[in-house]
Amino acid sequence: MNAKRNRNMNSRWMVTLTVLGGFGLLAACDGMFVLLPPANNPFNPTPVPGIEPLVIDAGEDRFATEEETLTLSAEVSGGEPPYIYRWTVEVVPDDPEELLDGVIPLLADNNRPEIDTAPFDVGHYLYRIRVTDSAGRTVVDFVPIDVAETPLRVTIEEAGDDDDVPLEAFAAESFSLTAETNMPGEFTYTWVQVSGTDAELSADDERSIEVTPTDPGEIVIRVTVREEEGATAFRNTTINVAQGDAFLVRPELPDVLVQDEPATLTANISNDTIDADALSYTWEILKGTDVRLVTPDARTTEVIAGALQTFELRVTASGTINGELREDSEEFVLVALPDLQPEFIMTVSSLNEGVSGTITFRFDAQATPKTVANIVRYIDDGFYTNVLWHRVASGADGPFVAQFGGFTREDEALTAKDPTFDPVESENETTIGNDVRSIGLALIGGNDGSGTTQIFVNMADNTFLDERGFTAFGTVVEGFERIEAMFDADLDNEDTDDGTSLAEVPVDDITILSFRRAVVTPVADDADGGAFAGDEDTRGSDEGDAFN
Repeated sequence: MNAKRNRNMNSRWMVTLTVLGGFGLLAACDGMFVLLPPANNPFNPTPVPGIEPLVIDAGEDRFATEEETLTLSAEVSGGEPPYIYRWTVEVVPDDPEELLDGVIPLLADNNRPEIDTAPFDVGHYLYRIRVTDSAGRTVVDFVPIDVAETPLRVTIEEAGDDDDVPLEAFAAESFSLTAETNMPGEFTYTWVQVSGTDAELSADDERSIEVTPTDPGEIVIRVTVREEEGATAFRNTTINVAQGDAFLVRPELPDVLVQDEPATLTANISNDTIDADALSYTWEILKGTDVRLVTPDARTTEVIAGALQTFELRVTASGTINGELREDSEEFVLVALPDLQPEFIMTVSSLNEGVSGTITFRFDAQATPKTVANIVRYIDDGFYTNVLWHRVASGADGPFVAQFGGFTREDEALTAKDPTFDPVESENETTIGNDVRSIGLALIGGNDGSGTTQIFVNMADNTFLDERGFTAFGTVVEGFERIEAMFDADLDNEDTDDGTSLAEVPVDDITILSFRRAVVTPVADDADGGAFAGDEDTRGSDEGDAFN
């Protein structure tokens, strides 16, 4: 039996594996052969009743540019866990004609399923991952890496200085980083934190940025610079963060509030060497109607919202530390609901028969408060006005999901509408479940904790989505027949304005005219700035958003 794995016909390296009867496995790499014993044969392991075969996949060919680093990972299944991992570099550019197993030193942290490579030189590399289970079964896989030369170089410097970036910084104190290139031209910049303790970046697409580490420790920041013609360069810098005397204020907040019920707010600080109770605190209302702070000058206070709304507050902590005044502020948003099962009404318009009208949703803020607060912020902000139901998906057994929240129609083009708030962490462990009529928060690429604005309605029992991180946070309580009618619409594939292709898009648009609270709080416009005037149920009304 022959098993051939040609990872890329343009790549220099091709790994050929040949099973030689009961003698083992012959591995060939660019003319060199190694005989592996039968126990190491990953393609024909000795079958064991009741145990799945040990299988490994290290991914496809990888490509990089000079001085770049890559993260390599191996997915393993079957056999008998736990697994033992061993990464080695088999081929390097300086000696491309022979396998170097045992010659190249072991990689740092080579005994993990995922590793980071060292910066590359130009040429070809071959990485190998060997995995052994608890019973001694062993499988191997190879990752060829082709590294291209780029004339572009980038360094990271402290803004305003000619020296390299400082090796030390202090927690809660900002410092500047600037990307310097070795040639003139127009560039785009992308900054990311690669690893280490938490840090806040003032921007991710500017030549110079401000970095504020939250806690002491080590952080690694990377900048990627791209030229108009496509040349790319990378640079990492490592910064050691000491404690210092500064601090960041971090308020402890409820996810949602219930109208007229007091909620506790506490100001914590990031520096545990400072007595938080010895600092001075000020709580302020930045935006909101009929909001009251009980003790606005205490570290812990209570807030009471008389109106149903999204409102903004700020807390400031200050004090003299070692003779120097230190201060920090944090602004945040809170959502006030009538109860923990609030209802919201969507008005939909479409040429498709049976679709136009209202749909009522009930959110479960008790089971999924973070998700509900996130969506209510967008609703109160008017985000969903003129947004489309852009996906009407069916499976082999019938309707699967209907989805909205990410696209509008601009000059006849399907245009992405970007989120305005940070993604929310998944709450799938407390979710009510992705069953029929439930609504869930869509994820970007299925990545846990990437949900923002897109919502899907489950048309079938899709509870298998619970284990994949999809948070179900409410149900459709009225107007479900309008969603069912969407599945009678003509569908087609359509390209968006950025070139992305979407499938199962209704040919005739299904447009959201409004998405609003079912219960709103009318507020009188009087000399006192407004007073709470009671609840009003506007269910069935086709008026616009009450919080635009």
